[in-house]
Amino acid sequence: MSVRRGLAVLALGLIATDAVADDATVKRLYDRCEGCHSPDRNRTGPMLGGLFGRSAGGVKDFDYSAAMASLTFQWDEQSLSRFLENPQAVAPGNKMEFRGIDNAAERRELIEHLRRLLR
Repeated sequence: MSVRRGLAVLALGLIATDAVADDATVKRLYDRCEGCHSPDRNRTGPMLGGLFGRSAGGVKDFDYSAAMASLTFQWDEQSLSRFLENPQAVAPGNKMEFRGIDNAAERRELIEHLRRLLR
């Protein structure tokens, strides 16, 4: 095998390893959501289906806290990132027992995963 081809194979192996690590990270992050949120039905938290473009606090037949019901924005990448970073800062007094995700890259990966999941 030539040196060039060997380096290409090594590079592809590293990329594949990073993709597996990213998938594991996203799965770990989404697992934290999935206990309370389903794509297609309300649980402890409102369903995620239709999230992007929906008004915050806007799932019919879900009993939101006053903090969540009072929000006046629509969910998009920016609002979801702010919320996922620190839910209590965005909606003080909300009932979620989720402290947030400090890492901006992890929030982006989770939001992209939600986009793919909720198509």
